[in-house]
Amino acid sequence: MDIDSLEETCTMPVEELYNLGLDGVPFTNDGVLYYIDNDSPVLGVAYIGADDPDDAPFFSRNKKTRQVWSNRMAKRIGLHILLKELPLVGITPDLLIVGDSSGGVPNTDGYFGAKEYKWMFSFDLPRSGASMYQYHDDALVTELLRYGFVYRKDEGYAAIDDLWFLGFVGFNFGNGILGEGKFAQALLRITERQIKRFIGFYNAMKDNELEFDVSAGFDEQAWRDYYGPSDPYDFANISDDLDSCDLCAGLFPVGELTQIRSIGDGIWLCETCIKTNMFDELL
Repeated sequence: MDIDSLEETCTMPVEELYNLGLDGVPFTNDGVLYYIDNDSPVLGVAYIGADDPDDAPFFSRNKKTRQVWSNRMAKRIGLHILLKELPLVGITPDLLIVGDSSGGVPNTDGYFGAKEYKWMFSFDLPRSGASMYQYHDDALVTELLRYGFVYRKDEGYAAIDDLWFLGFVGFNFGNGILGEGKFAQALLRITERQIKRFIGFYNAMKDNELEFDVSAGFDEQAWRDYYGPSDPYDFANISDDLDSCDLCAGLFPVGELTQIRSIGDGIWLCETCIKTNMFDELL
């Protein structure tokens, strides 16, 4: 991943980003949503966030450990992957860009006209792995595992949550982000491996029609009650003998997690994440 290009994405004002490539027509009065038709059967969804005049953008990097920090990283890295990284390998999905997620994603029903998509995806999941939220399907989880993704069943909120009524399945992929807001950092070796996994998954699944049954509506609360929260940081529900890996979010005996001090004193990883993401060279 080109760090200079990522810095440009994270620090550039929203209007300048639009001039670079987000030339879709806003279809809400407040410009919350933007759409780019790349003549693709797959829809990519990403945030762009809003400029905060009281919080000037910053960006810093550590070339040795391939870590980057930015107060806009959490919002912009998924957009960067879809807009600048995937096209480099020939993947150009149609894009739905969410400008401000504070009120959720407005109803897009009917906006795409007669166009129907096979499935949708985003790169808005922190850390590593993949999640499907209400679109969970055991056969599709098997496919995710086949391409090296760790499956995480219920990980917070993503824009694809609000698009269930479109009638096709959504996937959210990990983007290598640790932390939130202005304290977010990206571990680019994780981001890059997630992209490589996605390339294999996309090429295998791009022509598959993955429908989501909306005939009976969708009861989000019932779905969340069924799957239950899996937030690894809900320490009230975790034994003193267990802790979570900061990448895959899996629970492990405390003695099986290793602290990677070179990328941060508070980052603990399981043996599998250390090996599969090549952090062993930093021990």
